[in-house]
Amino acid sequence: MKLIAVNLNKLLLMRYADMKKNTSMTLVLTGLITGLIAGCATETDRSGSNSRGSATQGTIYELPRKKVSPGSLDYRIVENTKAFLRALPETRNQPTAFESRSDALSEEKRPQIMNDGRIRVGLLLPFESGNESVNEVATDLFNASQLAVFDINRPEITLIVKPTNGTKKGAVRAARAALNEGAHIIVGPVFADSVRAVTPITTSANVPLIAFSNDRSVANQGVWLIGFLPEQNLERIIETARLEGKERFAALIPETPYGQRIAAALEPTVTRYGGELVQVEYYQEEAQSMFDPVQKLAQYDDRKVAKEEEMARLMEEARLLLPEVEEEEFEKALEEIAPELFAQIKELERRETFGELPFDAVILPEGGVKLRSLAPLLPYFDVDPREVKFLGTGLWDDPQLGQEPPLVGGWYAAPDPGGWKAFSGRYKKVYGQKPRRIASLAYDAVSLTAALSAINPDNPFDDSAMTNADGFLGIDGIFRLNEDGLNERGLAVLEVRRRKNKVVTQAPDSFVQIDRAKLNFNALFLTDNSDTPSEIKTEDGVLFLDSGDQQLSDQPVENEASAPSGDEPVLPVLQ
Repeated sequence: MKLIAVNLNKLLLMRYADMKKNTSMTLVLTGLITGLIAGCATETDRSGSNSRGSATQGTIYELPRKKVSPGSLDYRIVENTKAFLRALPETRNQPTAFESRSDALSEEKRPQIMNDGRIRVGLLLPFESGNESVNEVATDLFNASQLAVFDINRPEITLIVKPTNGTKKGAVRAARAALNEGAHIIVGPVFADSVRAVTPITTSANVPLIAFSNDRSVANQGVWLIGFLPEQNLERIIETARLEGKERFAALIPETPYGQRIAAALEPTVTRYGGELVQVEYYQEEAQSMFDPVQKLAQYDDRKVAKEEEMARLMEEARLLLPEVEEEEFEKALEEIAPELFAQIKELERRETFGELPFDAVILPEGGVKLRSLAPLLPYFDVDPREVKFLGTGLWDDPQLGQEPPLVGGWYAAPDPGGWKAFSGRYKKVYGQKPRRIASLAYDAVSLTAALSAINPDNPFDDSAMTNADGFLGIDGIFRLNEDGLNERGLAVLEVRRRKNKVVTQAPDSFVQIDRAKLNFNALFLTDNSDTPSEIKTEDGVLFLDSGDQQLSDQPVENEASAPSGDEPVLPVLQ
């Protein structure tokens, strides 16, 4: 199966006639956004039809032609669209971006609308909620979706934006409205309860849904999650730690829904990668509740007693060497006669405890202010970050963490920052402010719908297309949707630095690379050395394990058909 890559920064698509002659080719979106798109929009006269667009640009339904108050959804969409259009260069073809109309379609008219050549994408966002922060998230998601529509450069892609009010009832109403207006696919909603509420509606309509939630419990066949899954962050960082020689793991886990998910996945993941989970402590959200769990994890009381016992033993040994020396001369004499023993005593004096910890890596699935409160407690209770590797999840993806000394040198799993940096810079240039981190999911989801509809215009969103095993390439790297509704992502591993976090393990370029890496890991770490073969036969060729140097040869496997030449799928560009 060819790799379908969606570079969500710029779509390079062939004309329809050319695409018909190259149906077996793979859709690839190449290059990060490096400038404003060509042929973009300015405001034009709104008289005329309810939806408009040029031959080169995407279209969004027109807003109702009524005066709107500054607090309404219509006002938000209008103002965001105006700001977007003002930032784009004028061209001869000047499409206009509009929002969804509110009139309902009759039953007999809906099939006619759905088959008019447009690809209608229902966008369910938590506008008009009672929480202003939630409204701001909705705005960022809408802006990113709109940016994707213009970058896609396909006039048939139409957004149908519906407010959910951030509630289950609102989500149900929005989903029904979007379907009634001919939506072929739904993107959103944001919250898990809302996803759960609209699932029966989209399923009965046989319309796929891509939700922003990362709650595994709402994933289902035909209901895909595009959000970042904590379990994948955990798996990636444990895999990397094991490859770097870390074997024994401990964890400090918050008593939060996020912490519960990490806790449930922790032991199976560590075991699967051949490690040992030796200790787990839990803490409540309040900062003062962190002391006792950290002290217990550090085995502070026992190690402090051990220090006193060790100091007594060393001093007894020193006295045996210098039984007649007076107290004021003792230290100088000990340094001269037994410098190694003297150094041991001085080193022990500088420490609060004595004895090695039973783990060489500690997992801290926390972020923000709480992580900054938690991290200093570890060295305070004598968990030395120079001896124990601190590990984090995507919650560590914060450029300010380098200001917390105990976290410097720690590792965490996250998307490669390059794609996000380019996207957020483009977003800020257009809208005047930086987006929230979730915004890239909206850009990726809308761009994915465009890519699939270009590959198979007649049936773009069937399960086999949505779950292409080779995946897609987005702002945040490669990802693929699974039949169970979950997603997989190719994550990088970054190290916290004082000034700028650094990628220490690159994100994989393909799922072939990910699958091969797992095969290598299993062969190297999860089998008895005496039984480990020098090579492993795979359908792609022979994997040599000689001297730990793993590379896939292009030799054919004996008694089987020759493997295809090359290790990676070919990525032709459609243009």
